[in-house]
Amino acid sequence: MRAVTLICGERNLICTPGATFRASSTRFSGSSEDLRDYCIGTVREAYSGKIRFAVNLVLLRALHVQYPRESLRLEVELYDTLVRNDQMRREVAYTWLSKHYPDDLKRHMEQIEPHSALWYSIVDRIEPTLAALSRNSVEREGEATVCSSCGDQPTLDYRLVNGAETMPGVPSLRLCEDCIEIRRGMGNVLVPFLVAQ
Repeated sequence: MRAVTLICGERNLICTPGATFRASSTRFSGSSEDLRDYCIGTVREAYSGKIRFAVNLVLLRALHVQYPRESLRLEVELYDTLVRNDQMRREVAYTWLSKHYPDDLKRHMEQIEPHSALWYSIVDRIEPTLAALSRNSVEREGEATVCSSCGDQPTLDYRLVNGAETMPGVPSLRLCEDCIEIRRGMGNVLVPFLVAQ
């Protein structure tokens, strides 16, 4: 993957996803504590902070299918880029904190519990089919601990590492063993929730 420059106010951070941040010596004048604060702020609002990008992307894609125009195609590309950049920024912050301050990551990472009211308020807007499918399973089984896809149990909660490519804006999924393998086979990168301390 290529290096990306994150612009943080007057600071620029050069980072490679999956690696560590390195501050550009000519551009970064903040301390490592500033970098830590920036990363904490990023993971603290990991999903609720920039959900508008994903919501707008979903709406623009639907409009473009219905009314194909060059201007809408360009807006779809713009919002696709915004969603991907937001995801990359979040994953770089996640990776840096996991390496340098894992307790901070566990304490501050926003993890939206699948099938909660907040989860449905997000998923209803961006993946209404998934929301309806999971609601049906929850109602049928009489409990929220069922798989988001098929309604089976036992389940674990996962965050989507590459959600920008697969399900923009979906903060998490509750999956059984079969569905986790199916989704991974479809290209979803999923990791279990962190356990808060």
